[in-house]
Amino acid sequence: MINKIYNRVPYSIKNILASTYGRRLYRRRYANKYYLDAIDKIIERETWDLEQLSKYQDACLSSLLSVAFRHVPFYRNLLKGGKIGPEEIKGRKDLTVVLPVLDKSFVRQAPEDFIDERLDPRKLNRVYTSGTTGTPLCIYRDERADGLAYAFYEARWRLPYGISKDSRWAMLGGKLIIPQTQRKPPFWVWNAGLNQLYMSSYHLAPEFVESYLEEIKRRRLEYIHGYASSLYTLALFAEKLGIDDIKFKVAISNAEPLYPYQRKKISSSFNCRVVDTYGCTEWCFQGSECSGNRLHLSPDVGFFEVLDASNNPVPEGEIGELVCTGFVNYAQPLIRYKTGDSVRVSYKKCGCGSSFPVLESVEGRCDDLIILEDGRRVGRLDPVFKQEMPIIEAQIIQNDINVFVIKVVPDNAWKSNDEKALRQSFCEFVGNVNVQIEVVKSIPRTKSGKFKAVISFMGGNDKNLSSEKANEGV
Repeated sequence: MINKIYNRVPYSIKNILASTYGRRLYRRRYANKYYLDAIDKIIERETWDLEQLSKYQDACLSSLLSVAFRHVPFYRNLLKGGKIGPEEIKGRKDLTVVLPVLDKSFVRQAPEDFIDERLDPRKLNRVYTSGTTGTPLCIYRDERADGLAYAFYEARWRLPYGISKDSRWAMLGGKLIIPQTQRKPPFWVWNAGLNQLYMSSYHLAPEFVESYLEEIKRRRLEYIHGYASSLYTLALFAEKLGIDDIKFKVAISNAEPLYPYQRKKISSSFNCRVVDTYGCTEWCFQGSECSGNRLHLSPDVGFFEVLDASNNPVPEGEIGELVCTGFVNYAQPLIRYKTGDSVRVSYKKCGCGSSFPVLESVEGRCDDLIILEDGRRVGRLDPVFKQEMPIIEAQIIQNDINVFVIKVVPDNAWKSNDEKALRQSFCEFVGNVNVQIEVVKSIPRTKSGKFKAVISFMGGNDKNLSSEKANEGV
């Protein structure tokens, strides 16, 4: 929910508050001994062969299990009374035999059971993710996890394209920084602490896009980072408005599938390379693009498996669920963690020369886009659920332009006033629409077993974009 006090302060004060917070984030992320020590090592590992990477993974796994079995209640209790200890798992193959897969529900129900008991949870960085299910999940990270995470960002997502943590950039994201009802700019704040122009993706209506583009030009930014659908909207209107003097070093897409027609339009409108990325708040996997525009999973971020519905490995190249053991976050270890993403992975060496496996496709992020009355196409509505709402699962269904149903599977703490809070949160993001909250016992999956967080019967992905795809040769 929008911070009401923040909304009432003058715009100049908002910038000061954002910049103050940004400076604090900068210190935590980058003035960090783990960050400073990791950058060169991460870059060096990109040249390693399979044998070197395998040995590195086994060493990381041994270290991680030593912490988990001795100091993390969930794993210690899992093995309590048994004869299995960290010394009995010599490598990745032993791990898959000894430990079961970990469902997100276990972490969601008792996140502190996964924290190293030597750490004080109150002093950890607490972040939330809802993944592809719209369900809140609390992740705890310590100084080491934050430092390593941002070292990987820097080494794999920025430095290869001539940008860095100190570059001036735009973030086109899903946070509400002003009331959704505001109908005139600014729809952004300047965060001087991170050299970041944070722009709300929730105001990208046709009538406002030109103001976004003019602000980007005024700020002389080096790169832009955001959802693929939002970047595409900006690029499409830049072309329609004849604005051709915006040039980035790179446009970085995240959190949504990046389609070829989107990549082409973003690249041509902003005179830059467009790269896709893949990652999660849990920091148990990361994907970055090579020179051939292929996504590579980083084996030094975690050990991953691709499993079928019975938790057995699928043949190479077939679709299965991505299950990961993360090496970055020892504060809250996630071992054989089911990500909820269906993927297709190839282990054949890429033409770029990298030994990192190739992520051929990701099936778990293909949520529908909803179409709003003013022409906006909005995806990634998971921020609606990022408050600590007592919800197990939720699904948004758009039946008409202003008619929505939110199906909710509540937990035991659900109360009647939570329905009002959820409706209010949703309307803050999309406007004054008709929202019906439907409390259900379960939400059906698709035939492939995939959970769809958003379903639109307005043709958000296909019908309304078909002519544009045809024009782009898709």
